[in-house]
Amino acid sequence: MSEVVKKVAKFVLTEWREFLEAYAVVSRYMAVWADGQTVTANNLSVDRVALVRIEHRRPTPLMEGLPPKTAVCLDLRSLMRGAVEGELCEFENIIPRFTPTARARLGERLSFWITEAERVQASHAVFEAREGRLRFYALGDCEAECWVEDVYTAEGEANAKYPVEYLKAARKARRPVAMLEWATQKPIHIWWEAPRTVFHLYVAPTVD
Repeated sequence: MSEVVKKVAKFVLTEWREFLEAYAVVSRYMAVWADGQTVTANNLSVDRVALVRIEHRRPTPLMEGLPPKTAVCLDLRSLMRGAVEGELCEFENIIPRFTPTARARLGERLSFWITEAERVQASHAVFEAREGRLRFYALGDCEAECWVEDVYTAEGEANAKYPVEYLKAARKARRPVAMLEWATQKPIHIWWEAPRTVFHLYVAPTVD
């Protein structure tokens, strides 16, 4: 295995460890792009419904000496077990573009909502913002108390339904505060900020 792959893997384990479980919900692999001052990871889910993205904002000694415009693909399952499996690869820099009409700032409540949606075996969850409130609703598939419903504060108006299969990445991101923005029948963008890193989750809506 090349020293380039090992160096990138060491960076990922050192700087991004807290986000690896959340990333793995969407993609088994992590495509990492290093270009001088910045490091970015970006992967779509196999069905192209969700996208995960990590942006490292500051230069780091861990990445010094790499060739310019380095792209490495790492196997996340192996990496989280302490083994490095990867190779040089192509990198597709995807950033969804849409105009959000609603925003919210959530603490641990978002993780609780997703946990409860999984508990009742819900396949989808609704995020509805209007009149200063965010309504979260998930209808489950169980014998009793088969729904989750709660409200929180929000700005703007939007209403869309998203698959819990990918929203559960929000439960695995080890950050207390998440920012949300979305629009009616458009993707939801959830992100967390660490001192040097921003982790992004985009999930496409489910259209009935």
